[in-house]
Amino acid sequence: MRSDQVLAVATVLVFTIGMVSLHVIKEPVKGVETTTHTSPKKEVKITKVTVTIRPGSYIEGRHPTYDPPSVRVTLGVNNTVVWINREEVDVRHDVTHEPCFRHEPDCIPAFRSALFAPGESFQYTFVDRGEYRYVCAAHPWMRGEVIVKG
Repeated sequence: MRSDQVLAVATVLVFTIGMVSLHVIKEPVKGVETTTHTSPKKEVKITKVTVTIRPGSYIEGRHPTYDPPSVRVTLGVNNTVVWINREEVDVRHDVTHEPCFRHEPDCIPAFRSALFAPGESFQYTFVDRGEYRYVCAAHPWMRGEVIVKG
C-alpha cells in the first residue's frame, strides 16, 4: 500500500472513530447514570416521619403511647421527626432525650421539647447517626426511640 493510501485509510479511521465517540457521548446507555455538566442535578425529596402520642397515654399501662414506638430514619432523606399530641383531654406531654428525662441541670440532651397540648406538635431534625431513646418527663412510662442511619 502506498503512503497516500495509508494516509487516506488512517484519516477515514480517525474520522470514523471520532463519529463513534460523538455518537456515544450524544446517546448515553440507558440505565447508566452520567455525571456531566449538562445533565440536570438529581433531586432528593426529603420527608418527615410522624409519631403520634395516642389518646390515653397519660394513663400508666396504656401501650403503645408513642405510635410507632420505634422509628428508623436516614440522614438526608427523612431525618426530621414530628411528634403530635393526639390526647382527647387537656393533657400535655413532652419529648425528652432519655439521658435527661429528669431535667438534670448539667445534662445536655440531644433534644428536649417543652410541654405541648393536644393538637400541638414538636419536631426535631437529627443530624448524627445513632440510637436515641426518649421519654415524656411528665409520664415516664411513655418511651420511644429513633434509630438514625447514615
